Amino acid sequence: MAHVGVRFGDPEPPNRLTLQSLEEADQRMLGFVQGRDAEGFYEFLRREKDQRKICGFSPIYTLLHLINAGKGKLLHYHQAVEPNSQSVVTFASLAFYT
Repeated sequence: MAHVGVRFGDPEPPNRLTLQSLEEADQRMLGFVQGRDAEGFYEFLRREKDQRKICGFSPIYTLLHLINAGKGKLLHYHQAVEPNSQSVVTFASLAFYT
């Protein structure tokens, strides 16, 4: 999902505070996904102006418009810190149940 750090054009490498803030923003964003709120998801990312360089916006947004299931559930969230590139990439898995 998010791509933050020197490798991705940010001036500073991520630190403990950056990683905590990143997780909080990711969790807020994922709340819209879990609630199948496509417009909320869109507005959240629009307001932050791609600050976290989220990949997968188009397929997630499209899925939220097309899926006919109950509320989603976050199964796993992780931050892959890359010390050599002074960067971090985040990812998550969710499931939607009827």
